[in-house]
Amino acid sequence: MISFEYETEKEADEVLEDLGDILIQEDNIIYLAVIKKINFEIEVGTKDGEKVNLRHYLEEFPIIARNVSKSNFPDIKRFPEERTTEFYDFLSNFAELSISTKKTSEFYIKDIFKPAVSIGEHRSDFLRSGIDIGNSLVNSGPIGAIFQIENFPNEYFGISNWHILGFGVELGSNIIHPGMSSISANQIDEHKCGSLFWSSNSTNLEVAFAHFDMDYFKGVEKNFNCGYRLSGKINTPKINETVKHCGGRVRLNNTPTSNQNEIHSVNAIIKANNLEGVNPKHVVYKNQILINKFSDSGDSGAVVLNKNNDVVGLIFSKIDNQQFSVANNINLIFNKWFETSQKVKINDEVYYINQFKLKTIF
Repeated sequence: MISFEYETEKEADEVLEDLGDILIQEDNIIYLAVIKKINFEIEVGTKDGEKVNLRHYLEEFPIIARNVSKSNFPDIKRFPEERTTEFYDFLSNFAELSISTKKTSEFYIKDIFKPAVSIGEHRSDFLRSGIDIGNSLVNSGPIGAIFQIENFPNEYFGISNWHILGFGVELGSNIIHPGMSSISANQIDEHKCGSLFWSSNSTNLEVAFAHFDMDYFKGVEKNFNCGYRLSGKINTPKINETVKHCGGRVRLNNTPTSNQNEIHSVNAIIKANNLEGVNPKHVVYKNQILINKFSDSGDSGAVVLNKNNDVVGLIFSKIDNQQFSVANNINLIFNKWFETSQKVKINDEVYYINQFKLKTIF
């Protein structure tokens, strides 16, 4: 009999990788995630807020497989033939089930591509995490962290989300502080604090970097609230570890809400939004971190820290009916090698680089 529980996280990850693209297309599924209870398993999140084990979902919900055939699934090369056959045989036991291979048309992540709600913050004389920035089309959103990279060792950058900095504009476009919601159109030039260095709205990432003009600021503030400067202190997120967020507006305004909670999954596939005027190349986000909800609207762009204050993620959204905050894995952004060179623009010059390697100290 096929098992839907796994002794290792790697084994569960492999099952999700092989079957996730098919299963996520079902209308009733919002997300699929590797979680850990006694053993590792794959959890299914549904429209009505249910969270169930994959086996339970296949048994109880009449939506996956009438006339199941191997052609409906990606080639599962990692598994022994007998185990693969057991999985198909398991699905074939349910006559009422049917595979849906139509393109996903419903999307459930909240706040993607939605301009952050402005708090009308005044201009800051010092560069620090948490201050509002944006482009000329977006109200504004917070900087999650300030950092430097070895590619451009004398320059200062800030990390936030694509929907805050990159939506609708080209690389090199103006980045404004405190944001368009707080200034008028004829004040853009005097509030330009930098430019868009890099952005990515891809299957794994919803992130953007601002390159700051240090003539605009009096300096870099070392500490603000939990205000964060990235200096090589990134780490791998772990299931069930307690994390906090830093740089978001909730903490900035001392709103009474929890600033910490546990990571539910470090490998989730989640349906994306598809709003009018936005044409992403993908319909799902993969390899995402699910955190039991500890953020709200306006916290997009905040970084996620573990108990040692190492950065493990970047908040970009939430799933309301499942009470989860959603974050990119920071290890898919910094210090990793991109197989496809990333286009960046700085001081009106275009470069192609394959790694954003953090400076250890700045």
